[in-house]
Amino acid sequence: MQDLNMEQKTFLNQNKSFSKFVNLLMINGQKTKAEKILINSFLLIYKKTCKDPSIIFIKGLINISPLMNIKSIRNRGRSYQIPFPLSFYQQLNLGSRWLINHCKKINKNKSFEEKLANVL
Repeated sequence: MQDLNMEQKTFLNQNKSFSKFVNLLMINGQKTKAEKILINSFLLIYKKTCKDPSIIFIKGLINISPLMNIKSIRNRGRSYQIPFPLSFYQQLNLGSRWLINHCKKINKNKSFEEKLANVL
């Protein structure tokens, strides 16, 4: 049983987007609980689709993430909103924050793993 946990932790640490998502999901420093939530949602995704859940997760994050951000710039007393492109890291960061916030707002009767699996 302990080997399985080590395999799961190495799987999550292989990809920076997984570890970043776990860190954003973490509440009050409970990283193992956040890792379990992500792993259980991956298992639910695999049961539903019979496809690799890591690929589905990455595709979902890319679909959610924005390409541009709007910044307000003042010029001669007027403020203009100008779109600026985001770097890939900023895109994934915003997309994962939006995904987590959306899953928190959905139906309170389901567990977070089920919500995350349904959204992805």
